[in-house]
Amino acid sequence: MYSYRAKTGTSELRKEREKTAQGLELLGQQLSCVVSRMRTLTSGRNQHIAQALKDGLKVAALAEAAGVTHRTIRTIAQSYEDIYPTHTPREIHLNAIRAKTAELLAAKEKRAKLERQRDRLIVRAYQVTGYDPLDLAIASGLTVEQVRKTTRGLRRGNAMDDHGFRPASAAVDRALSDVRRRTATV
Repeated sequence: MYSYRAKTGTSELRKEREKTAQGLELLGQQLSCVVSRMRTLTSGRNQHIAQALKDGLKVAALAEAAGVTHRTIRTIAQSYEDIYPTHTPREIHLNAIRAKTAELLAAKEKRAKLERQRDRLIVRAYQVTGYDPLDLAIASGLTVEQVRKTTRGLRRGNAMDDHGFRPASAAVDRALSDVRRRTATV
């Protein structure tokens, strides 16, 4: 009678996959929070821009303060039709717009950093644990095509070598500890 006998490292591989899935889920949550914050900041900045235009500031001054084109300023102004002049001084408007723009840039940098971490974790999981792109897409919240683009040209790793060891397990542990450490500081 035949009975299945797994290699000694299958429970280790399962733990590795669970840690990877947990790390991807955590990064997904952080990305979601940052993207939500970016939407809030963009909305607030745009409202400041529209209010400043109603108060008589020039498009060129607003474009410079916000770091966007003149056309973008005009488009923003058209989307806020129900704003009335408040007669707020020019410098107060410009300082508020600069502050919102600086916060928005910081949030964009944080999003880019989290996306790079997620991509590194996906690559490491693909190479080390032998995760399927579909499984990685489910765990990370990306589409399968995005995961395939990230892992394109990489060799999919075997879960274990001939002796039952995972060749780059320490790298996955380092990536997950980085994610946890950064999460603690957020």
